[in-house]
Amino acid sequence: MRHEGSEVGGQQRCSGGGGPPDRAVPSRRPVVEIPGLPLLLLAIVVVLSGCGSSTVAGGRTTIPSLLPAGDTCGGSAAQVPSPDRVDLEVQHLDGAIRVLVAVCVDGRGPFPFVLDTGASTTLFDTHLLDYVRLGADAPPEILHQPGCATVQLHVAVPRWSLGSTPLTAQSVPVIRLPGFGLAGQPMGLLGSDVLGRFGAIRVDYVARILTLDGPEGPALPPGMSVAGNTADPGPSDLVGVGSGSPIPVDVRTSASGTSVVAQVSFGVRGPYPFDVASGALMSETTATLAAGLGLTGTGPVRSVTSFGCTTSAPMASSGHWSIGSIPLAPGPIVTALAATSSPGAEGLIGSDTLSSLGSFVLDYRSGTLYLGSGA
Repeated sequence: MRHEGSEVGGQQRCSGGGGPPDRAVPSRRPVVEIPGLPLLLLAIVVVLSGCGSSTVAGGRTTIPSLLPAGDTCGGSAAQVPSPDRVDLEVQHLDGAIRVLVAVCVDGRGPFPFVLDTGASTTLFDTHLLDYVRLGADAPPEILHQPGCATVQLHVAVPRWSLGSTPLTAQSVPVIRLPGFGLAGQPMGLLGSDVLGRFGAIRVDYVARILTLDGPEGPALPPGMSVAGNTADPGPSDLVGVGSGSPIPVDVRTSASGTSVVAQVSFGVRGPYPFDVASGALMSETTATLAAGLGLTGTGPVRSVTSFGCTTSAPMASSGHWSIGSIPLAPGPIVTALAATSSPGAEGLIGSDTLSSLGSFVLDYRSGTLYLGSGA
């Protein structure tokens, strides 16, 4: 059952229960600061208390099974040199795929986070602030998109980790992600701003392992653009025997984070820029592109979230399609009106598609994607 929460500015509604939304996608809409801090703080309290209930009873908001045996967020294992392998939880949800990692925040948790290469920046759900005290490091804002607005906070995170792998302190946006923060649901998105600092990653849906290519490095500088270099052999410890042909991707950084875009074709038409988005439960395309391609509708409607807002989108059949030179199996695709987080992208490749190939390697340094990689 869908739970409706309090409105912000008469527009934004919070939803929960009844299953997770397909994806929370960071918006690129203009940001407007809110005048009148006392009134804003009151609105934030309404948002935090009015969007469902969240409890840690029975450990339902944590996933301690994804941490090494005997390890906890406050244990010594979180302070030793980081391992390069992190356990994943792969959930099968009515034809969709969601992949989670354990994240510790300021010694609390572990909390389930969606592993999302398509999120340009990491996001916390507002419910996380019920369990962790974090200080604001920037004024709150209101983010606008058509028919919806939501409050965004910014908090300083001095100490946190991906499983037992320590992460560099940083500022993290906090928004209300519909369907997140409730019992058994994720507490946020771990995005490419963090993942890119490891240079390259391998996501293995079969073995349920995230492999990091070495220790965390410095953040990628804003304004960087890496056009895929398929001549690069890729990280040998991640790209194994039997891996697919390298696919060039565009890795771009800005003050908003890091985006990864690949070229996708439908039959003989294209290519079109699509986000590589492990955090998307299902692949998506914009309604405009779906109409232009004449994709056949399949009837069902799915809920899609975009930075705190929920919309409904019809499903269609992809037909024959491919990413780079790699053919993809025809299947259902969401035709969302606002499906992407990267400016100019016309859709996204989600975990339903990526998991069908077993695993993938994403090399942020060379701008290269390997599908079905590893052995």
